[in-house]
Amino acid sequence: MPHPNAATVLGYSAQFMAALDRQDTAAMNRLVRAYNESYKRIEADLNRLIIALGDKTPSRGQLVRMSQYQSMLEQITRELRDLEGLTRVITGEVATNAIGLGNANAARLIAATLTGETEIYTRFMKIPNAAIRQMLGFLDPTGPLFAAIAKMSPYYVTAISDALIDGIIRGIGPRQTAALLVRDFGMVLTDALRTVRTAQIWSYREASRANYNANADVVQGWVWFAELDRDVCMSCAVMHGTVHPLSEPLEDHYNGRCDALPLTPLGNPVTQSGEDWFSQLPESRQRAMMGPGKYEAYQAGQFEFSALSKQVDNDVYGSMRVEAPLKDLVP
Repeated sequence: MPHPNAATVLGYSAQFMAALDRQDTAAMNRLVRAYNESYKRIEADLNRLIIALGDKTPSRGQLVRMSQYQSMLEQITRELRDLEGLTRVITGEVATNAIGLGNANAARLIAATLTGETEIYTRFMKIPNAAIRQMLGFLDPTGPLFAAIAKMSPYYVTAISDALIDGIIRGIGPRQTAALLVRDFGMVLTDALRTVRTAQIWSYREASRANYNANADVVQGWVWFAELDRDVCMSCAVMHGTVHPLSEPLEDHYNGRCDALPLTPLGNPVTQSGEDWFSQLPESRQRAMMGPGKYEAYQAGQFEFSALSKQVDNDVYGSMRVEAPLKDLVP
């Protein structure tokens, strides 16, 4: 029997995720602005180094002894340390805000699942935000998430300086050298954005799950809900609509945006599995989503649809679900 309030529940989930995205966008914009300003300062030092080099192609030893190179390296170190600190601050802020949203929205989703309305959400148990933050091990300031952030600046200082040294002593020219800085500094930003966004969505989902647990008299579990669009990965498509116990977290991958919907005695609000959705897509889109190798193997019956999602260990979150590579699917 179809869930009587399915459309309402999915609509509310979309609203809540949109609110989370608005918070996410504001945080991402702060990071992007900071990185752009840092890049400009480092670029100025690189330009001074390039001018000092002129037409010469130095050896590694000659380059690293140049005062302009030392100045640039010191600037890179300062900038990346500052950006590391900003990443820590923003990660803590977005996690705290996401816990608040998850805490409030979980009760509303439970109410919508049971009645189709959210007005009665105050009748359900609600855990204090501070208590939820305390429960989330990955938000421990001495834990693996912030330890990983602390490794960013020394790692990227070495990576950026090594790339620039290699490019300069190979004589690739000023434009190509600047392109190396753009590429490697862009990797720093990408890593920071991924770190913040993933901490935010995990905090939101875990706050929701904590509240589902607090209302276990009416919430029997949770349902994995993925946005089935052109951007969905095959792992999330596999997991869409699957039912999980309250003891299990939603182990999405980095940058994953899936939601956990409450499962109540009224049943599963997700009416179509990811596999059924995929089976109705045009062949061209199925091939594009899976990739030609996986698609051909799947059509040949070499693996089941469910095998496209696999669990991997993660130092910060314990476990994540990612899309299985072809080598893991076909012996």
